[in-house]
Amino acid sequence: MNTEMDAVKFFRTIAFGAIAIGFGLLGLRNYIDGPPDPVPLRANPAAHARDPIALTDPAQRPPMTDFVYLDAENVRHQARDEWRERPVLIHFWATWCGPCLPELPGLAAVVAKEEGRLTVLPVSLDRDGIATVQKFLEDKPFKSLPVLASGPDFPIPSALPTSILVDRNGRIAWTTAGAHPWDGPDLDQALDTLTAETAAR
Repeated sequence: MNTEMDAVKFFRTIAFGAIAIGFGLLGLRNYIDGPPDPVPLRANPAAHARDPIALTDPAQRPPMTDFVYLDAENVRHQARDEWRERPVLIHFWATWCGPCLPELPGLAAVVAKEEGRLTVLPVSLDRDGIATVQKFLEDKPFKSLPVLASGPDFPIPSALPTSILVDRNGRIAWTTAGAHPWDGPDLDQALDTLTAETAAR
């Protein structure tokens, strides 16, 4: 009896040991394959922001953190230089982010429609940067969308896609995590409000 129980314990120990080794190898694989992407693979499929853009009161808006981004020629730019001219819509996305992709045509339409009134910065957080974004966008129909990638220092969002509307004072007027329908009237109304705020200064 004791011999049978000892045998069961022995094989059970081996089984648990094999499972532990398996999990250990999975963890080790991350280091063998290279470091993880700078943004956790937490695309936010459940967060589809259908509520209209509601601007935060100017007195309550937190400052937007400045960051470096790269253009299609791999030239570095400071984000703060953009919001000195006009409001800026910063959109963090990635080519591997499923919920991000249906949003791109709408953003391209915003770029074309709001030229001169709004700067759109669709900043990709892909690990390989500009090369990956260029290859992904080269055969897409939305040519007006800028090819941009994150630089070495940038605010990492907790989910993708994330959109941030920054006023001309460099403060966050609105932000959302999840896809937003850019074909509604709410963005136009928000830009009217931001323009009126600037004129009233």
